[in-house]
Amino acid sequence: MTSKASKVLMAVDIGNTALKIYRYELGESNYSQFPTRSVRQSNQQPVDESLLDQLIPQESNDSVAWRVSSVNDSIERKFRQFITHARAADDYRRLTNDAISISANVEDVSQVGIDRLLAAAGANGLRKADNATIVVDAGSAVTVDFISQDGVFQGGVIFPGIAMQARVLAESTERLPAIDLSGEMNLEDVIGKSTTSAIRNGLIVGQHGAVREVVARISQSLEREPQVFITGGDMRFFEVLTKSNVAFVEDLVPLGIVLSSSQGS
Repeated sequence: MTSKASKVLMAVDIGNTALKIYRYELGESNYSQFPTRSVRQSNQQPVDESLLDQLIPQESNDSVAWRVSSVNDSIERKFRQFITHARAADDYRRLTNDAISISANVEDVSQVGIDRLLAAAGANGLRKADNATIVVDAGSAVTVDFISQDGVFQGGVIFPGIAMQARVLAESTERLPAIDLSGEMNLEDVIGKSTTSAIRNGLIVGQHGAVREVVARISQSLEREPQVFITGGDMRFFEVLTKSNVAFVEDLVPLGIVLSSSQGS
């Protein structure tokens, strides 16, 4: 348990493009696995009192444990300075890889992104017993990681996310435009009738194809079909991958934070 005095756990997920905070309440023995409140903002937005107003009622005197996962040092530094000044009595801790409640079979676990380990820990808390699991985390980069049936993180694959690919394509060519990826993901007709739709469809189909290929190759060595969890800010691009073994879980990283915090960090 994080701290007997901490009635509230704030699971903070600082990525390359966004800051996400999830509030969890203390139950009889552990924190709940479902957040009661959450807030997300771009890393371009200021870290200020408006964040706290959305998460902590002004009249609340509850002690708060802040458990922070970050792959962006500069944003975490600004966030830490703000929280430790605005709420000096709270318990603030940036998590390190050795605090995550999952075993790893990799060359150097200290070099694995903490968001990958936390998503895997979250998946471990949701998967069926003795079932191998694949976690797809779609953000600035896409990671596809394998957790064996005994719950051990085995590593995986990393490739650029769809927004990064779109930006690099526009920046690296003279005539190909930057495109808007905010619309619906309707790919009934993969043939684009304009340059913009051709790029958009190509990016989406490319992401689907890469994920399917990795999942298929991992699955070849398994006795039964693995569970697949898809998470991350861009998981909507994969919603067409609807199979019985695929689950979309928006808050997989914060769940990993909660489970790791409940076991002593």
